[in-house]
Amino acid sequence: MFFIILLWIFIVALFGTALYVIWNLLKKVEAYEDFCRELQTELIKTLGTIKAVDLKGAFEADDEVGDTFITIKNLVLKLEVFLRGD
Repeated sequence: MFFIILLWIFIVALFGTALYVIWNLLKKVEAYEDFCRELQTELIKTLGTIKAVDLKGAFEADDEVGDTFITIKNLVLKLEVFLRGD
């Protein structure tokens, strides 16, 4: 009888621990999803600004500014694709 009571206490404790772990992980995943949505929104705004600034293609020249501009633009595009999940 003692063994069965001890076993039930262990099962309830294990179940409670599992519920806490799942709840904690769910909170973290939701926080990361919110962060990714905010980051995606900011990246879309940044990409729009980059396209508006370089309307005439002046920054895409063959100098250091052009290389840096292209690098930033490509990074923003890669991040946008990553966040969309394509």
